[in-house]
Amino acid sequence: MSILENVAHLLEDEEIPFLKKVHNLVFSQRGVVVYAGAASDIEHAVLLGSNLVFFDTHLPKENVSEIIKKVEGFGVVEDVRTEKSKEAWKMWKTIVEFRVKNITFRLVYYAEDATNIGLKWFPELENGIHAYFVKVPFPKEQKAGSLREPKFFSRVLRMINVGGFYLERECPISFQIPVEELGFEKVASGYISALSVHDAKGNLYRKVKEVENLEELVLLDWMMASDKFEPVEFEIGESPEDIT
Repeated sequence: MSILENVAHLLEDEEIPFLKKVHNLVFSQRGVVVYAGAASDIEHAVLLGSNLVFFDTHLPKENVSEIIKKVEGFGVVEDVRTEKSKEAWKMWKTIVEFRVKNITFRLVYYAEDATNIGLKWFPELENGIHAYFVKVPFPKEQKAGSLREPKFFSRVLRMINVGGFYLERECPISFQIPVEELGFEKVASGYISALSVHDAKGNLYRKVKEVENLEELVLLDWMMASDKFEPVEFEIGESPEDIT
């Protein structure tokens, strides 16, 4: 029985065909899977890999408790511990280790704004990201940043290793510029559930190359589609290249 079959009772029937494709393409027992705005959505994350890193500032203790409850329904929880960082920003993380059939999973749950990725040091991300996952890019917490803000978004795309993946539902990799120009290719598309009023498909992209001017292209794409999000404001005489 595959991992997908283990968690199928937590998924919607309509999303299983797409998730089967995603699982077959993406799942890794070595690479790091980052899920931004994860809440307690462990059932989708385990289809991507066994080395999981969640970021969410909204109700983290409640989310970890719900994750443990879900895991107990399809696997075996082996260890749960909380660690506090010695760094100045007082970050805390919970580590949940569990087993599904013969595969050992490790989840690190940061009660941190995901937009700090690439700005603060997270040891799990030292060797880059195998798969980056986000459904709804707008935060529940007012103090948290948007996951589609161009500076952050280009930074996290840069951290995905060549051959790695980006999975999203309402956080498109681009609006106007072809994804190939950003160094990615679309490899699958289909329904994936989310707590959202928007009717959007899920899309899976594979990173095929590094793009030197990725940051400029992501910002340009954002500006070209300013009707979809809040526009980026520039001072008179300032160009996109001046924004860092």
